[in-house]
Parts: sequence; C-alpha cells; structure tokens
Amino acid sequence: MTTQPALPATMTIPETSALAAPSDGKLTERFISRHPVFNREQKLHGYELACRDGAADLLSCSSPATAAIADATMSFGLHALTGAAKVFLRLDLTALRTGAALLLPREHVILQIPAQAAAEPDTIEACRALCKAGYLLSLDRFEDQPAWQPILNTARYLNLDFQSGTETARRAVSQQYLSRGFELIANRVDSIANLNESRRLSCSFYQGFYFCQPTLVRTREIPGNKLARLQLLDAVAAPVLSYPRIEEIFRQDPALTYKLLRFLNSPKLALRSEVRSIRHALGLLGESEFRRWVSVITVGSLATDKPEELLRTALTRALFCEQLGRSCGLGPRSGEVFLMGLVSVMDALLDCPMPQILSQLPLSADIRTALVGGKNLFRDIYDAMLAYERADWLSFHDIAARAGFPETNAPSWYLSAIHSVDAVSV
Repeated sequence: MTTQPALPATMTIPETSALAAPSDGKLTERFISRHPVFNREQKLHGYELACRDGAADLLSCSSPATAAIADATMSFGLHALTGAAKVFLRLDLTALRTGAALLLPREHVILQIPAQAAAEPDTIEACRALCKAGYLLSLDRFEDQPAWQPILNTARYLNLDFQSGTETARRAVSQQYLSRGFELIANRVDSIANLNESRRLSCSFYQGFYFCQPTLVRTREIPGNKLARLQLLDAVAAPVLSYPRIEEIFRQDPALTYKLLRFLNSPKLALRSEVRSIRHALGLLGESEFRRWVSVITVGSLATDKPEELLRTALTRALFCEQLGRSCGLGPRSGEVFLMGLVSVMDALLDCPMPQILSQLPLSADIRTALVGGKNLFRDIYDAMLAYERADWLSFHDIAARAGFPETNAPSWYLSAIHSVDAVSV
C-alpha cells in the first residue's frame, strides 16, 4: 500500500452541495453512501451507490434509483463520488421505464436490474435497449429461476446475495452459468466465511464489509512497533499535545522519525530552517498538520497487507465521526471521536480482537465504552457512522434524533470526508 506522507493542514474541502432541485423547484436533501466492490485480488474495482431521497423519506421512496442517478449526475457529480472506479447502481422499475439510466456514462457504470423487471414487457424492452446502447447489466439477487429468462441474454453479470438463499443454490448458479460466459458478483459479503465461499464459486467481484473483519488472532500481543504507533495516535488525539510523550514514542520508532524528517524535507513544505529535534520538527510542521500527518502515516503503516480500501474506510470514519462529534457539542473532544473512528478498524488491521487491542492502549473511557458496545454519546456517534456507511437510513434518523445532531447536514459531512480522504491518494 502506498500512502502520501501528509494531509492538507485542514482536512475539509468546500462542501459539495447535498441538495438537488426537483421539478417543483423545492430543494430536497439527498443522502448517498458508497460501498466498495473488490476484484479477485481484493483491489478496488468500483463502488455501489446507495441513496435516500430526502430527510423525511425513510420508509418509502418513489424511485431511489432515479434519485441516485440525479445525485450522481447533477448534485454530487459521479467522478467526485467514485473517481475513476466503476459505479454499481441498483435500478428500480421507475428508473428503467423512464430511461433515467441513459443519463449515465456507459463506460463507467454497471447497472443492477431487479427481478421484477423480467416480468414486465416495458422493462424487458428497457433492458434490451440498455444492452443495445452498450451498458453492462447485472441481474440483482439472481437465482436460477425461469422468471429471469426474458432478460438473461441482456446481462453480463449475475449478482448473488450472500445474506439470503442457500449455499447450495449459489453453487448451482456457479455451475450452470460460468460456462456460459457470465461473471458472478458476490453481494453482501460481510464475513470471511462469505468471502471464502465466494472464492469457491469463482466470483469475479465482491461487495460487502468482510474487509472490516479480522481474519485470525496471530499473536497475544500487538508487536512493539505497531503498539508504539497506536500510542502515537492516542497522543495526537489529546486536546493538548504532550510533547515529551510524543518525543518518547518517536524515539522508540526510528522508522517513524525518518518518515517525519523526510516529509519535512519535501519540496512541498520548502522549509528554510534546519531541523534540530523532534519538538522543533513538530513546531515547524504545525499542530494541525502534524495531527493529520500522524493519522495517515500511522494507519497506513498498519495496513500493509490489507486492502487499500480499509485505510480509506478508517480515515473516512474518523473524519465523519469528528464532524458528528462537533455537531453534538463535543468541542475539543471531537479529536477523541476522530480517534475512535480510526481505531474502529484496528481489529481488522491487526487481526486481533478489539478488547485485546483496547487493553494495550491508553484510550479514554468513553472510547473504550463505545468500541465494546456500551451506551454513551460516543457510541451514538459510532452507530450513526455505521448506519450511514451501510445506508441504514432509518437507524441513522433515529440516532440523529437521540444524539441531537442535525440530520440534514450529514450528506455534506460524509462527502467532505470522502473528498478529503481521496485527496491524499491512500
């Protein structure tokens, strides 16, 4: 994994508008999240987009897919959401019938078609038109049933849901359709067991949060060099930096000191002063820039054998949690929820149970309580972050009301976090 040595001094960007103007001219909030899709080598291939149309539109949405298309093409900008990665977008019958998908660049998207489309003559024709226009189609939650036959020849991908159906049924699809030239997409792969099954079935792509799960416990203790970097994360999350503590941690890790000095000598900074000590280096860099630099370099150093998306997830979580914390009135303690977001993936980074990691880190009681499932404001922020990340809009709505943060600001905060992380090319 390659990591840029520093973040901008302020990890925010001009907020992308989270508003779109419908036909009646009234502004409506758009909530959109992205879920990574990996190839067989566990490299990022694309993102699946999930949308909620409006702050009050929780249980019913006339056409969330059409709203997502509007967001991708107008409000947010497709490239701003996913960069050069492919976009996986689940359509609904309304989006198919209106031809909304034709607004999307065909070289950039894979359109997921619902089962109901195969039963309606107009949607069957719409699928054929999309195929003829050069769009790649995936049949969503595919099962080997006659109902799919009318549009089977329009698709290139078959999407298998790993949280419904049976392994026997998924294996039957693999045996029947791989030889016919179809590629399989494993959807909702949320555990290592799911991942192993999808590999046995020769799936080409995987979508789910399996990469946030630890694979096994390799050691009873975190290796010393990694523990020092976790301690450094804790040190820079404090409202007031303890320079003696930070200097002591750097002395334990010569490689980290080298990275800091190399960064300070980079042309970007153009420093005219000779670095005399670690404390002098921190003074030259500036407190805000140093805190962010440590976050990137530390998490990146722990993720060398993991998918790059895990590092992006850690930083996105941290920044989103920080914004939520500020909105809940945490003030200077928002740095603690930033750290909580980073540490939330440490079990996956280190293949070590979270309680074992927490036992070796001097984290605040509020962070510890939140990360082991206790009840406090930090846990509300953590649960809100997870709900938004997974497009669980109803849970997010409920947590926002309980924690007291403005729900309608969340899309801008989430996008700001995504853009800030993408800017460092992790």
